[in-house]
Amino acid sequence: MTFAFLISLAFQAYCFYHIYKNQDKAYWYIIIILFPFIGGLIYFVKSANERNSFTLETSNVAPVFSNSRIDQLEKQVELADTVSNKIRLADAYVEQGDYNEAIDLYLSCFNKFTEDDDELNEKLLGAYYLSNDYINTIALGKKLENYRFFANAKEKTYYAWAYFELNDDANAERIFKQMNIDNTNYYHRSEYAKFLLETDRHEEADLLLDEMLNEMKEMDSYEKRSVQKIYKEIKAIKQKVLL
Repeated sequence: MTFAFLISLAFQAYCFYHIYKNQDKAYWYIIIILFPFIGGLIYFVKSANERNSFTLETSNVAPVFSNSRIDQLEKQVELADTVSNKIRLADAYVEQGDYNEAIDLYLSCFNKFTEDDDELNEKLLGAYYLSNDYINTIALGKKLENYRFFANAKEKTYYAWAYFELNDDANAERIFKQMNIDNTNYYHRSEYAKFLLETDRHEEADLLLDEMLNEMKEMDSYEKRSVQKIYKEIKAIKQKVLL
């Protein structure tokens, strides 16, 4: 076999994976079999154009138009029942507070290619938590604990809080401690500080908050700008400790 032929086979395989993962139309398989390189390039250009046009249409939509945005996304799913379109619709449902609708859509996106997808699993866990379904939050969190991508994910804080909501403070703290890493994870550590306050451990919370604030003082100007939002959040939590 020539090197070019092997490259062609690899490119076809990648195209087929992408088509299956996004549940695109079956005719793309035929096009790419008949015209491996040209067909594949056309497919990816088409996919990119769909994403770009969608972004242009929805990026400036204000929250007051959320219903029309939902309608638009639902039509997108009707026209192309792909994983990416369903995830966008589910995300919009989450923003609107329709968590059960979002959960159903996220679940429908799972297949043998997406079962370990980090973004999809994290979004589903977040929807479970926001819907107050702490049992499923914990069940999914236990599965994701074995994955590297979940180690410092924002959604891991939901996993910890789910244990707290079910009165399992020991497991909640175990998970928060996993994310309590110096000079990083400021959102996660601020949530840990909130947990310490909720469990009446004000001195420990105050110490953790001071550690983060001192770390931020040592940052250069660029780093300080990047953590400006969480810095204000940490200062606000600090005020609660002082009350």
